[in-house]
Order: sequence, then structure tokens, then C-alpha cells
Amino acid sequence: MDMHDNSNLETVKPTAKNFLQKAVAAFKKWKKPYKFLAIMLIFLIPLSGYAAWYYYRITRPAELFEPPINKDPVEETKPPEVDWDVNKYFSRNIVNIVLLGFDGSADRDAIYSIYRTDTIKVVSLNFDEDTIHIIDIPRDTYTRIANTSDYNKINSSYYFGYKYSGREDKHAAGIDYTLKSVSNILGGIPLHYYASVDMDGVVKMVDSIGGVKFDVPFDVYDTKGKLRIEKGEQILKGKDYLWYLRTRAVGGDIGRVNRQTELLLATLDHFRAEGLVKNIPTLYTTYQKYIDTNLTNQQIISLALYVGKLGRSAVQQHTLKGPGQSRDGIYYMVLDRNLVSQVMHDVFGIDYMPPAQSKLTDTIPSAPKSFAASIIEQDGKKVISLTWQQGDSHNREYNLYRSVNSGEEICIAQKITEKGFIDNDIKTGNSYRYRLEAVNYREVSDSVTIDITIEASQLPPADPPPVEPENPEQPQKPEEPQNPKNPEEPPESQTPPKTDSKDNGLGTGTAEPKK
Repeated sequence: MDMHDNSNLETVKPTAKNFLQKAVAAFKKWKKPYKFLAIMLIFLIPLSGYAAWYYYRITRPAELFEPPINKDPVEETKPPEVDWDVNKYFSRNIVNIVLLGFDGSADRDAIYSIYRTDTIKVVSLNFDEDTIHIIDIPRDTYTRIANTSDYNKINSSYYFGYKYSGREDKHAAGIDYTLKSVSNILGGIPLHYYASVDMDGVVKMVDSIGGVKFDVPFDVYDTKGKLRIEKGEQILKGKDYLWYLRTRAVGGDIGRVNRQTELLLATLDHFRAEGLVKNIPTLYTTYQKYIDTNLTNQQIISLALYVGKLGRSAVQQHTLKGPGQSRDGIYYMVLDRNLVSQVMHDVFGIDYMPPAQSKLTDTIPSAPKSFAASIIEQDGKKVISLTWQQGDSHNREYNLYRSVNSGEEICIAQKITEKGFIDNDIKTGNSYRYRLEAVNYREVSDSVTIDITIEASQLPPADPPPVEPENPEQPQKPEEPQNPKNPEEPPESQTPPKTDSKDNGLGTGTAEPKK
């Protein structure tokens, strides 16, 4: 066969060309309505195919994420103390997403350049079991920051990454530090996805759906004490929704994180009750500029529809918490390791016990110096003036205790910052012992004490009781006759008061360190 024989091609080309020409000629003969319908069908067929494919994709969220088993465990950075089986975990069909709420807003942009994550929630979706676990992590949680050796509050992790990572994309570095720091709390669990929103974004999105129906459990007041939100069921608009999210008036930080999750679930219920689940794709497309995330549009819409379909019954909440401690005067929450272990087992199916955390302590301050007491006159009344000097720079506040006549000791001044105190609750003949200690947040110094006795000569004479005037209209009762057989005994002789060698007769003592 001649390789250069193009006779067949020449035959085909005219045939195809003729067919197209005939089709165009026939189309021109159609009436306008038929032409319009044909054009619409040409466009609708591929669009319908795409819509069907898109719907298929978003209704199967597990297929929109890389199967965790394909992740390379070597790439996962775990704390050195973690010993659970990474490969076993990655065989499960779980996706972990960190929800972050930044305390930023347009009004604050003029003052601050870096914000902190005041809300941190880990949402773990198990597509095999159709369960959703929400783990609330208080913002003051003490943890190791990312891959560094520094320990600090979890809500400072973004700041550390933004400020000190040295990366060109500071925001991405801040997010990376945050995810790794949260992972440190949870024994190195992989956290590949995040979604964050600031305060303005919350207000905009809540207002976009007309507010959220919620039963507010207590009256909420603003910073000036004015009633902001009344107790009871109501529709919370954007600003009130945000205010309730941020208030710590009841229950502190733990109360706040629990209420945030309750409000989040109430928002989910509102979407279902109002039939808004179907509007999620449109709402997200309109307001996605307020959300910062590494999730794709398909993933977000698919997850929103998935969570909306499952409803509240599929959601389980877990709140990490522990005792408050302080270091260098800064408050931290040291998580209960047994609670963390329980959450790891319940949510991820992993047996893991975090290492014991050494107790955080502040520097113990030195005892105050030159503790002295003297009797002075103030507003015409004798009082005891107590003075002292700072022991060292860690003397931030002082506690002052008093006992009278060797009786029970009571605190008469707590966490005062002045270096002096006036005790005006004194009486003649009493002996007073004062004990003073310096406070450095949660640590106290050794005590210093001083004794002082109040003698009669050091106080002004007591005023005589008032004499009631006689009433001339009432007859006076006659005096009882004196019994000569029982003469009045002479008064006992008074012994001169002894002078305490400590106060030199002036009521001034010297401090004595407590043994």
C-alpha cells in the first residue's frame, strides 16, 4: 500500500464537510423557537452532566479527601514522647479539621497587627461511623509551641509562628505553628485542615441568615454593666451572637468554650429547622471571603451538607481542662492528663497518656524588710500605723494578718500594693501581733511579725456616758437609804503599768522574722 495514498482521506473530508453543511442548512430552515431550544439543549446537556457529577461529589465527602492511609507517616511530626501506632491510625477514614476564631476586627486593625486564636476547636469526622467529635481546647492551655522547645499558651502559637518563624508568608507560618501546637496537645494527631474566621466574619454570616434562634441561659451585660442580651429564647443577630460567644461572665474560659459549642450546634439546628441546608452552597459562595481555610469549595460545601444531614445527635462534645497555674506571673491551664487520655481513646481510638507536667511556679519573693509598728493620732483618734520596705523586685503585693491577745489570726488586708497600713480597730489593754508576707502572684514569701501592746496612757480617756436630763414633769424616785452596816469598800490599789522593752514605752516594735 502506498504510504502516501490520501485517496481515503479525500473521500472522508468532503463527506464530513458535506454533513456539516447540510446540518447548518437544515438549522437555518427551523423556526426561531426551535432554534432557541436547540441552542439551549447544546448548552444544558454538558451543564447537566457537570451538575450531576458535582452533586455526586459533594454528597460523598469521604471521597473529597485523600484517604488518610495514603499519608506518609514519616512526614508527620510527633512529640518525642508519643508512642502510639501512626500506621494503625492512618488506616481509619477520619478527617480532622481545626476551627479557629481570631479576636481581630476592622476596628482593631488600627491598633493591632497580629491577633490571637481565642477559639480553638478540633472537629473530627469519622465517615465510617457517621460521627462527629468536637474537642474544645481552652485558649490558656499550656503546651509546647509547634516543633520548638518553647512552652506557652496555645493561643500564642499563631503569634510565635507569625513573628519568629522567619518565613516569608507570615500568616501561613502562624497557622502552621497553631496546627502543630494543637497536635502536641493531642499526642501528635495529624491536623491537615483548618478554617478560621474573625469577629467581623461571624457578624456578617449570622446576619446573612437572619440571625440564629437560641435560648440564652442568663442575662448578658456589656463592659459598662448595661444589659445587652436578656435571658430567654430569641433570635440572636450578628453582634449579639458574637457578644454571647465571647462573654466569660459565667464559668470563665471553660464556660465560654462550652457555650460556643452549644451555640454552634444551635446554629446547625437553626439551619435544619429553617430549611437553610440547601442554601449552604450559595451562602458559602457569597461569604467565603470572610473564611480563611485550606479546604476547597467542594470540601466545605460537602462537609456542611454532611453535618447538616447528620444533625446534632451525631455530635459529641469534649472539653479539655485542668487546674490553673502560673509562671512568671502569667496564668496557664495545665490540662488533666487523664482527661486528655480519655478523649484520645473516645475520639481517635488511641491509647495514649500524656507525660506528667511539672508544676508551674512563680519566683518566691523575699520577705518584706523593716517591718515596724507605731501608735499615731489620726482624726483625733489613736491608731496603729504599720510600715515596711520591699524585700525584692518580686514583692508585687502583700497580705497582712492580725491576732489579738494571742487569739485567732485573721487576715485584715489582702493583696495590697502599698507599703503601709493603718489599723484603727484597737482598744486599751490589748496586745496585737501582726504578720506580713509578700506575694508574687501565687507564691508567698516567708513571714515577718511584730508585737505591740496598747497601754491606757497611750490612748485618750474614754468619753463619760451622757447624762440624761431630768424631766420636771416626772416625779423623782427617792434615793434608797444607805445601809450603815455595809460600808463601801475602798478601791483596789492600782499597779503602775510595766513598759515593754520592745517598744521602749512608745508603742514601737521591731520586726522579727518568723521561725
